[in-house]
Amino acid sequence: MCLSGVMDQSDFGRLRLHSQQLVAPRYTSVHDAVTHLGAVQAQDLKAAVTAIAVRMDAGHWRQVVEGLNTGTIVRSWTMRGTYHIVPGEDLPWMLELLTPRVERQAARRRIQLGVSDEMLERAAEVAISALRGGRSLSRPRLFERWEEARIPTKAGCGYHILQYLSHSGLLCFGPLNGNSHDIVLLEEWVPVRRRLGIEISRDEALAVFAERYFRIHGPADLDDFARWGGLTKRDARSGLSDAADRLDRTELDGRTYYLASDTSARVHRPESDSSRTRLLPAFDELVLGYKDRTPTVSRTEESFIMPGKNGVFRPMVVHDSRAVGTWRVRTKGKTRWIEAEPFTAFDPEVETALEPHRTQDFLERMVM
Repeated sequence: MCLSGVMDQSDFGRLRLHSQQLVAPRYTSVHDAVTHLGAVQAQDLKAAVTAIAVRMDAGHWRQVVEGLNTGTIVRSWTMRGTYHIVPGEDLPWMLELLTPRVERQAARRRIQLGVSDEMLERAAEVAISALRGGRSLSRPRLFERWEEARIPTKAGCGYHILQYLSHSGLLCFGPLNGNSHDIVLLEEWVPVRRRLGIEISRDEALAVFAERYFRIHGPADLDDFARWGGLTKRDARSGLSDAADRLDRTELDGRTYYLASDTSARVHRPESDSSRTRLLPAFDELVLGYKDRTPTVSRTEESFIMPGKNGVFRPMVVHDSRAVGTWRVRTKGKTRWIEAEPFTAFDPEVETALEPHRTQDFLERMVM
């Protein structure tokens, strides 16, 4: 269905808040929340845990950690060569669908480092021997096993070997050990799996991936989707074509955007919920999920949340669908508090929302 009426950037911003489960989130299970999200960027583990928790009804960061510790949700190099958290059973087909392009680039880097195919095969054998039977190892301990087998891990070699074995579906990150993961065998950690070409075809996988993307990110367009998934335009177009009949469409500045029908139904509802102030973590999908981020943050203001222009994003204060500042956690002894910094100046309503009792509640529930 194509939505009638003229929309502007502010409409898009509010709709994206609803799509992303940031207004009246309805999911109570971590698995359901992550399935709806499709994939959560997770190079900053603590930020990813917060990103999931804030999108759950009465969510708590401990629920997300429990999901990671049981394999319900799994962290791996799922797409674009970057860590993501995804539903455990979907990780195998997502790896097969999304990592081949990344692997072609990674293979060239391994050659530069002197990592041969024989080393990769030997590293796989050592990992299987060390981990079989439900065992797990920290990254340093696994690297020690590889060094003992004369497999180099220094100067980035270990990182690229681990990434390759994760892309191939042999290894994944398992239970948390402090603030990092132990490494496990994927087939043992996630016994129920959907594999590409077996439980799900490539065309079906592209359609599922497209529908999940537009349900959580809509309104978004083809370029947003291709960039987010690291897909070729051909694959992105194929997935969207198969999913389009389950999505609504709208127009802005001559471009076609897609979104879930239950999101578009909210266009004429009162906007009071979307106007309240929210604290979102670093690398949040409300910004990272799009090629065009202007419905949330202007190109000028984007420099405040990515000051180094290096792909490292700061946590955001969002009000009425717009980013209005950044925040960080301050610690002194056992006391933690949130320090917020406006782009210009916070409105009184935002200042009230950032009072200590509000931020303390947020810290206790949402920040590891």
